[in-house]
Amino acid sequence: MLTMPRRVTRSGRCMATCHATNPPQSCPINVTGPIALDFLYGKELKLADLRVEKKRALRAVVAAGLIDDALAFCVENKLNMIVSGGTSTGKTVAARKILSHVPAEERIVTIEEAAELLPTQPNAVTLIANRDAEFQTADVLLTATLRMRPDRIILGEVRGKEAMTFLEAINTGHGGSMTTLHAETPQLAVQRLAIAALKTEIPMTYADMIQYIENSIDVIIQAGRHDGKRGITEFYLPGATEIGISP
Repeated sequence: MLTMPRRVTRSGRCMATCHATNPPQSCPINVTGPIALDFLYGKELKLADLRVEKKRALRAVVAAGLIDDALAFCVENKLNMIVSGGTSTGKTVAARKILSHVPAEERIVTIEEAAELLPTQPNAVTLIANRDAEFQTADVLLTATLRMRPDRIILGEVRGKEAMTFLEAINTGHGGSMTTLHAETPQLAVQRLAIAALKTEIPMTYADMIQYIENSIDVIIQAGRHDGKRGITEFYLPGATEIGISP
């Protein structure tokens, strides 16, 4: 009998892992789990309910004016983020600040056309995209990233069909990921992301894509200018009004 080791992550989840090779023509392997699963925190929560709770908690932190604490909350709770803003509004600076809150033990993969984010975590990998090279586009690198076992995927800026690949990635076990996008408002950011994702000719209507994005992206962090200074101007919760939260 093979006993699998268990490890507890920072989020409190307990994971059992096993790496093994079954030789040809050998006996079959049966994998069984525990008979009963206990809830870690004493109560059952649906994922949708948990997401609502996190958004409400984030809104309370932002309302208190604790911007740095709000960024740390987004990272700690693995919220999927878009950093949005116009030209020269500080999107890259905001993204760097967010990355600074990522724990050192996590594996980060960044995809950029120029190395600007510069993560300091020891297990960070930077991939450089080239839209003019068929096998080095952001979409190709993003697909390759999924085989690199990242804890978080950071897409430097979304422009084209890599938007759909990014949305699929954050819905398949890569929570806490982030991308940046040129848009003057968070609402326009959702619309631009939808238009970019639809370039894949996926059989979805524009309205369906908007809803998919609102169900996938937890928060849009808007960068802008105020009194000549650059900084974060808004935390926007896509689709929040539909779940009883002010966006």
